[in-house]
Formats: sequence, C-alpha cells, structure tokens
Amino acid sequence: MSDWATTDAEAKARLNQAWLLASRHIMHLGKVRTPDLGDVNQVTAEQIQQVARDCRAVYNEFRAKLA
Repeated sequence: MSDWATTDAEAKARLNQAWLLASRHIMHLGKVRTPDLGDVNQVTAEQIQQVARDCRAVYNEFRAKLA
C-alpha cells in the first residue's frame, strides 16, 4: 500500500516534525560531534506522549484500511 496516507493532517504534521528532529539531530548527539549544545531543543513528556498517541492513531487507521 505504497499510495496510502493518513487522513489526519494534524497528526501527520506532528509526526513529520518529530521525525525531522530525530533524523537530523538525535543520531548525531555524540560528544565529539556536539561540543557546544547551545541550540538544543527540550522535548517535554507531553510532546513525547502526543507522538505516541499520533503513532497509535495513524497505525490504527492504516490497520483498518488493510481489513
């Protein structure tokens, strides 16, 4: 189902933003690569919980499409 996309535009935007942050920054937080951490963005527990809720909702939407 390579042509499938979620209908929840808000969840899609939040998940894309979380993916962008993780793919560009999280993997590169080794001490050698980040001697100056002045531009680090704090992620709150609520933001992490929202990503989990969005993942669950989009996954359930995808599962329903497969049924």
